[in-house]
Amino acid sequence: SGGLGLAIVRGLVEAHGGRVDVQNVVGGCRFVVHLPVA
Repeated sequence: SGGLGLAIVRGLVEAHGGRVDVQNVVGGCRFVVHLPVA
């Protein structure tokens, strides 16, 4: 279900003009959400 949740978040973020980046870190990964300033 994690993959589906990420797809939903990505769709919402992109619909608002943003993006989701994934970064490899020790012990896992980091998801960074970028949204434009209103």
